[in-house]
Amino acid sequence: MNNVFNEDFFKDRIIYSFLPNSIKACVNSTPKIILNVCGNHIISYKNDINSEDYITLLKALYTIILIHEIILLIRRENPKDVFTNEYKPKTDNYDYDDGRSFIYHIFGNFVIIYIDLPFAEKILTKKSWEKDSKELKNQLERIENKNEDEIINAMIKQGGIKCYDSTNESEDQEIEMLDFCCRLNP
Repeated sequence: MNNVFNEDFFKDRIIYSFLPNSIKACVNSTPKIILNVCGNHIISYKNDINSEDYITLLKALYTIILIHEIILLIRRENPKDVFTNEYKPKTDNYDYDDGRSFIYHIFGNFVIIYIDLPFAEKILTKKSWEKDSKELKNQLERIENKNEDEIINAMIKQGGIKCYDSTNESEDQEIEMLDFCCRLNP
């Protein structure tokens, strides 16, 4: 874990690539974290993709993605080491992977789908990460205490992003044609 704070740790372990539309990131056998550069899994509300607010939202999203993947990367880099389940909460009906469990430990939910600007700013504030801080959980609760229509309406007015969640995919979900190809393609 001490290596995570070395400035070259991520530089040596992240590959930027084109992945299928529903995959934000993964850890391969090399081991490296592969980040999807297409942005197909993101729906943006109100924010121009070149604005500072949108960049803040993306930084927060990729912070969450890296937190999710870091546990998997550490396990792949140290396959012989005994790895504690200290941050893997017990669940009765679900068997979540270690990344989702680590997200739950930090944010109080296994998946983060919506991020508005105040939540993104808290994610990127060092004080929010201090021991016993409830800031991140409080921000997520603030958003999730609304129904989906209320969340979307707030995002349309104030800005934010919604991320695709593969665990919640339903057959009646409409997928835009744009989501089948990389948005970076002309």
